[in-house]
Amino acid sequence: IGVLMDDEIPTGLELIGKGLEQKSEGDNVFPRNKIFFSSILRISIGTMFLSCLFFVVIQESNVLDIFFDMVALEFVESIDDVIFNLCRRGFFSRRMKVAANQENVLHCSSSHGARRIRKWSKRFIRGMYFLTAIVLLSCLTFITIEQTRGAYGCRSLLVNLGDGLWENAWVQLDKQCSVDDDCNSNQRCYREKKEAFCYENRLLIYSHFNGYYNHKDTKGERPSYEEMNKESGDPFKTTDPAELMYCREIESWVFRHPKIRSSLDIGEEHECNWLLRSDETDDFDLVELSTTENWFLWKGEIKQDYKIKVRCAECANDSDCNYFGKCVSETDVDQKCECFPGRFGVFCENEMPCEVIRSEKDRNTTLKIVKDLDKDGDNIDFAVVWANCGSKFVWGVVQRGRVPRLLAELLFRFRSGGQFDSDYQRDYFQSQSCRS
Repeated sequence: IGVLMDDEIPTGLELIGKGLEQKSEGDNVFPRNKIFFSSILRISIGTMFLSCLFFVVIQESNVLDIFFDMVALEFVESIDDVIFNLCRRGFFSRRMKVAANQENVLHCSSSHGARRIRKWSKRFIRGMYFLTAIVLLSCLTFITIEQTRGAYGCRSLLVNLGDGLWENAWVQLDKQCSVDDDCNSNQRCYREKKEAFCYENRLLIYSHFNGYYNHKDTKGERPSYEEMNKESGDPFKTTDPAELMYCREIESWVFRHPKIRSSLDIGEEHECNWLLRSDETDDFDLVELSTTENWFLWKGEIKQDYKIKVRCAECANDSDCNYFGKCVSETDVDQKCECFPGRFGVFCENEMPCEVIRSEKDRNTTLKIVKDLDKDGDNIDFAVVWANCGSKFVWGVVQRGRVPRLLAELLFRFRSGGQFDSDYQRDYFQSQSCRS
């Protein structure tokens, strides 16, 4: 539509053709330099109009705003015509009125040379119309494709999912099953697609999935982001990561995890199994969306007006790395902080914890950090849990993926005076029993 609306470029090209036609006939009624100069100005105005229109189209989010901006550009482009009409009516001076009302007619010759120039001029103008439209549409198509791949947005994010909790999340275990009897008493057997696994009710702490997310692929014609290792920023080796993606089914951005389901009563994946979702939107920029839109949290029921924080995790210079690292270019991100030894975090904001701690009361008691407890190659994000049990202390490293259940059951045992009666509790918390 913008190409059809613009008449400056074809008019300028047509005048240049008339000037060449006049030259071939040896007629010098109008100076050629004036014809060419005014025509070039017209073509320049038309080119700037189409360029501005192109940037408007690729930046605006809805068609109505594009048309409003197009009307504004059309008005700016026609200002010279408005001024010329005012000159013809004598608003500026008598001399300009006389000049503007003077008729300037370029008579067309019927000679063979003039007709040939006229013929090729029309073909050239028609070709420029189609060429301009093809170039603009090709550029728009290229930008659209690259945008769906995440080329113009942030490729790595720092995500804070707030302090939401869900006490009865269904978490998939590694144990396969055929019926519920194959699972423990607090578990259910659920079949999805071809395989069935045991699912267990656990406490889901959303803040456990805070941290670094990196662009992975494209889903729903939008870039999707996958959870990374919180310490190194590298992909997990064996741990299943959470993801942020656009769900085409509900036209919203969602947070989900492949091993966590909101319900086992639905026979198939429903609404991308979202745990957090935004309002309906067609926005590509998840960073901007997190600041302007409220989100919906699933905690057995929908909690509205929930806030999350998403910021770009890429650096511009060394100061963004708090001068504890170097801002370097990498293949999967634009710029990333490469931390010095002893520091970690997206912006090198964290100091590595002490490898060994010793009790002030008993110098013979030392505790060492376990960095890879299950020997899977993933550096775990750990929490040290202390509990005063009379004259003893219980200490343990809480593994990623078991934090909700371990903390919940640990607090329950302390409060109820129960014992650690499961295998993983004895493995992770080196204590026979602990009573409050």
